[in-house]
Amino acid sequence: EEALRRLVRRSAETMGVDRVNVWRIDRAKGTYVCGAHYQVSTGEFSSGMHVEPTAYPRYFHVLAEEKLLVTDDSMRDPRTAELVGWYLAPLGITSMLDSPVYSGGELAGALCHEHVGPARRWTEDEKVYSLGVANLA
Repeated sequence: EEALRRLVRRSAETMGVDRVNVWRIDRAKGTYVCGAHYQVSTGEFSSGMHVEPTAYPRYFHVLAEEKLLVTDDSMRDPRTAELVGWYLAPLGITSMLDSPVYSGGELAGALCHEHVGPARRWTEDEKVYSLGVANLA
């Protein structure tokens, strides 16, 4: 748990985003479970939240199928449209950079960088960084 906290905090600071989460798949329950969440603006950590992929099928399908989910304007991107009303808009998240986490060649979770503020255009270096951090996770 402490290693995941360090990972999400350092990643948030390096990427200049307000929120970073690392999720793992609980195959027995069929849910994603947050292993560590860090919010820069409050300096707080949390964990244990659950999300059911069946509630947001398009987003989770894209996350499982793509090497990297990059949304410069998450509020208008059709791949994240399911998340707008309950998650993105209430939290002010405008841009996302989500990397699948693999273990033993299987999808095991996700690392999510969430930008708050004006929409953000992710650079190639940030995309590579996100994939590297996901590999560490």
